[in-house]
Amino acid sequence: MTATMTDEMLVNPLEMFQLLTQSLRNKVCDFNDLIIDRELDFLIVSESWLKPSDPDYIFRVNSLCPPNYKYVDVPRPTKKSGGGLAIVYRDQFSVKLLPAPRKSLLFESMCVQVDSKLVILAIYRVPGKSNLNGFLRDLDDYLSQLMTQYTNVIVCGDLNIHFENRNDQIVNSLLSMMNDFGFEDCIQGQP
Repeated sequence: MTATMTDEMLVNPLEMFQLLTQSLRNKVCDFNDLIIDRELDFLIVSESWLKPSDPDYIFRVNSLCPPNYKYVDVPRPTKKSGGGLAIVYRDQFSVKLLPAPRKSLLFESMCVQVDSKLVILAIYRVPGKSNLNGFLRDLDDYLSQLMTQYTNVIVCGDLNIHFENRNDQIVNSLLSMMNDFGFEDCIQGQP
């Protein structure tokens, strides 16, 4: 979802792809191929399962990035395994990891600024029905703070909410919130 579409974004659209991976560890070649075959500008990854403390972290990150690509990540903030968010991007872009405007215990987030023009917010919420209303409150607070600083924002990730169920109160509340912030769905198809 994006808050505003600038003329530049419409003329030069970004090739973005978001995936839930459940570990990049054993899928490095697949991701490399995906990035190259689809000529992606950005690959946003939920559940990277990589941590800088892993003995093979540097090797995996270097293997994941095809030539002319870079990698930035935010590992799961707890010792619990799993989680983590990552972005693989073309090195023609200047990407800066931004501090989270608000910490949440109900979802993981990663926020990057691209060429001082665009912000990408990647979110991962663990599955389950626990505290969905709290998740919505935290996300609303997070976006409220983020949107006071930036206008061109793309939100992506795995929220573990079933958007196909339009009768669900949580789905409708989330869609209403995103609409209130001026976001619009800009997904151009399925893989």
